[in-house]
Amino acid sequence: MKFHKNLFQPILYTLHQIFFQEVKDHVAVQKMLESQPKWGSRDRKAAANFTYEITRYWRRYWYILNLAPSQNLELMWGLIAVWMQLHNEELPEWAEFKSFNQETIKERIAESELIFALKESIPDWLDTMGRKQLGERWEPEMIAQNAEAPLVLRVNSSKVKSEKIIDMLLREQVIASGIPETPSALILDKRINLQSNAMFKEGMFEVQDVSSQMVTSLLDIKEGQIVIDACAGAGGKSLHMADIMRNSGRIIAMDIEIKKLKELQRRVEKARFNKVETVVLADSKMIERYRMFADRLLLDVPCSGSGVFRRNPDDKFKLTADKLEKLIQTQQTILTNYSEMLKKGGVMVYATCSVLPIENEQQISRFLDEHPNFKLLESRSILSSETGYDGFYMAKLIRS
Repeated sequence: MKFHKNLFQPILYTLHQIFFQEVKDHVAVQKMLESQPKWGSRDRKAAANFTYEITRYWRRYWYILNLAPSQNLELMWGLIAVWMQLHNEELPEWAEFKSFNQETIKERIAESELIFALKESIPDWLDTMGRKQLGERWEPEMIAQNAEAPLVLRVNSSKVKSEKIIDMLLREQVIASGIPETPSALILDKRINLQSNAMFKEGMFEVQDVSSQMVTSLLDIKEGQIVIDACAGAGGKSLHMADIMRNSGRIIAMDIEIKKLKELQRRVEKARFNKVETVVLADSKMIERYRMFADRLLLDVPCSGSGVFRRNPDDKFKLTADKLEKLIQTQQTILTNYSEMLKKGGVMVYATCSVLPIENEQQISRFLDEHPNFKLLESRSILSSETGYDGFYMAKLIRS
């Protein structure tokens, strides 16, 4: 493959944003693509793939260079040199590569193959914890979390049937496969440009992984019920609820971040669901206002994101042991306080996109010990290495 130098400068700037300016990877990549209107589809795809691969293997790349991660642009060119060596590409005779020895890079590549945490680019503390938490399932899971995630759609069944979406995508040479256990989900065999897709613009489908759709389904929502999505974020699951309920009942989407709720409201208006309302959880008084109010309660809590590293590869490097401990405390607080919004006889689902039992089974066990008026009905632990879906945990409880 012939490489052009002007392809790599935006990539290095994007990597700098991701790791040294705390910009989320998908946001930084989108900004990069928008800033290069003259790039063709091949260059755009290559630039995105370059950026995400280096992000996934950030630790390994710097190990191969025998350097600590650096903001120095001259040193960051070494990341490109490593990528080329890993992909058996000859280094162009550019000045930026003069200080990097190809033979040394090859030797370090071979060394990095021998240590799992280096090969799969996992922080040592996380690798140690993961082995304790998952045992022999840890290594295959982390390998799966470094693979590219498929594009999964959630069909808005109140607007269109899945068969019509499958047929329309096939006309665009895209194969969409259904999932028996999750009828609203379609897995695509290739990525499509959503921004130019008429079906997406008309609200016929949303992007949402199979595991995420399973969470909403586990709530066993009935038409006409009052449902609270207490950690709604940008509202993917709230929209799924509205679709299941055929725009009936009442869905209250809550979050502490106003920006996320504004995005949720935009998506709600686009989908034309008028039974979804947003509430900012500013303080504990708001929780008291909705005490024993909901027939169904979803707690999709903040977590490590260890089950979706393949979608957010920068997260595994930005996560620390201290951050994880704070997240665990937040999860416990949410479970204890937010569960008060559920009626007697109501159903609550606790969910994370984590594969670590310390955020999942252990949290539910602790909650049940402290709240004997709740009973566990069902729980599911999903690993990407076993299913191909995002790593998730979900527990269904009833309040007596």
